[in-house]
Amino acid sequence: MKPAPARKNISSLLVPVLLIIALGFAVYGNSITGKFVWDDEYLIKFNGFIRNLSRLNILFLTDIGAGSGRWFGFYRPLQMASYALNYRFGELDERWYHITNIVLHILAALCVMALVRTLFKDDLAAFFTSALFLVSPLQTAAVTYISGRADPLAAVFFFLALILYIRNIDSENAFAYVAMILCYAAALLSKELSLVLPLLLLLYHYSFKRKIKVWYIMPMVILPLIYIALRLTVLRYTLAFGTTAQAKTTLLQRLPGFLVAIVEYTRLLLAPVGLHMEYGNVLFSFLDWRAATGALILAGLITLMVKNKDRSLVIFGIGFFLITLLPMSNLYPINAYMAEHWLYLPSIGIFLLAASGISHLAKKKGVGILAIVAAAMVVAFWSYLTVRQNTYWKDPITFYKRTLQFSPRSIHALNDLGRIYEAEGRVEEAMALYEKAIETDPKFPLPYNNLAVLYHNIGKDEEAIPLYEKALKLDPNYGDALNNLAVSYNAAGRSEDAIKLYKKAIKVNPSFAGAWSNLGSVYSSLGRNDEAIAAFRKAIEIDPRFADAYYNLGLLYSKMGNTDEAFVQYRKAVAANHKHGLSHISLAVIYYYNREYARAIAHCDEAVRLGIKVKPEFLEELNKFR
Repeated sequence: MKPAPARKNISSLLVPVLLIIALGFAVYGNSITGKFVWDDEYLIKFNGFIRNLSRLNILFLTDIGAGSGRWFGFYRPLQMASYALNYRFGELDERWYHITNIVLHILAALCVMALVRTLFKDDLAAFFTSALFLVSPLQTAAVTYISGRADPLAAVFFFLALILYIRNIDSENAFAYVAMILCYAAALLSKELSLVLPLLLLLYHYSFKRKIKVWYIMPMVILPLIYIALRLTVLRYTLAFGTTAQAKTTLLQRLPGFLVAIVEYTRLLLAPVGLHMEYGNVLFSFLDWRAATGALILAGLITLMVKNKDRSLVIFGIGFFLITLLPMSNLYPINAYMAEHWLYLPSIGIFLLAASGISHLAKKKGVGILAIVAAAMVVAFWSYLTVRQNTYWKDPITFYKRTLQFSPRSIHALNDLGRIYEAEGRVEEAMALYEKAIETDPKFPLPYNNLAVLYHNIGKDEEAIPLYEKALKLDPNYGDALNNLAVSYNAAGRSEDAIKLYKKAIKVNPSFAGAWSNLGSVYSSLGRNDEAIAAFRKAIEIDPRFADAYYNLGLLYSKMGNTDEAFVQYRKAVAANHKHGLSHISLAVIYYYNREYARAIAHCDEAVRLGIKVKPEFLEELNKFR
């Protein structure tokens, strides 16, 4: 009869686990059809590094945006490796990226539940802490937003390391010890926030009056020191804030912003509405009432910890909130004074206190059921808000319009919405957005480049070139502007100038597949065939799914009279992108001359369907064989 309690314990654990899993998919299910937005383009859509698993090692040596020529100042190789795996199995199908984010968030919520059970042996508190964390609308910026993946990914490894530390502190389990160290290393390679784990370990020892075992905690202290040393030396180019406006401010200038953020975070934790993406690098005064209120809130939290020195729950909950918020306090300059996804981990400390209060009330006669029902209603209401919030991320236009409602001076939103309008043929609206972005920040190079691209696309290279040059004056290493100016130079007959710029763009970003392919096209036009072939093949090596590079290489072989090799490259272009119309019509011509008329007709029809203008005489000739 003794095994019964064990079976009962497993059963009691299985039900909340299944509830959390079901709740996670129910709340975030409508996010799966969402499109790429914001930084998704630079981290995924245009990132050459994630497209070839054989070059996965590069992700562990550089900035997260290096594969698209953008530097963010973040070193998160596991985040990028996870995108590479998504690309390997689903290419640019957004659904797989969203599903991965949802699964990671659910795993993080289950880890939260396991941590609370481990610390406080309170199943109800563990469940509601996990549930509140799971469904809070605040988390959409880390879950629904694909590029927010660093938060749930790091959280899973972060909590596993913390749980393994707590559960095995009195044992000599070598496997658990090694697993703890590996999990912490993985957390550090997922997001910089994980640096605070040693402080949480000290908080644990202080809260629960546990003696520190130096040999046991030492690896958890040494690992972040090694990480910091690598970032400051070998990986120093992943620290990009030295060139930002925020980095040029003093701590005293930035500190009021953190106090203002405390007020906003308090509001968002209590009433998670009015959520949006961009808060910006705003500086505040200590005289701002929100800064003073933030200081009072901060002092109040610290006072609660001091006055409840014998209550491990209060100390750990508040301490967890403050410690995990510390990296976003702007002591070290970061790219905004606040952001909603920065509450991803800190919110757990507050949810723990709330859930423990619910558990405490649930044990009292007369109010127990009411407390549970009230908590369930909060979970249900927040779930509704999260489902609704997901819709703001469903497509770029919806997302950028909402962002601009709250942050009308958001350069990023103005530029990206402008590019979308331009792609839809809404040229005047796109031009107005680019011009507004330039007016908002005349020293930011991106809108100059985007406006120049617009002029180039409508055949006004004489107006585009000065804008590219302005962008490059502001940022001489702006890879996209270098490449785009080279395109305009080549169109104007300045081939040698174009070659110099393509080479510089490649020097800035050696994995810039587009610049390699464009360089190959210039070499081809000049009859420098060997150099052209090498450039095209380099573009293909970087991005094996780059249909234009295959097509351009096919054109070159065709020009050289090597029809067989041209045929191979056109087929590879179609395999890489079935919607590459020019390759379809090129294949149609080859099949026609090889008297394979059925195939010629099929490829010609596909080219026409894709909008390619086919010579009427060729269509007439093919019609004879239909």
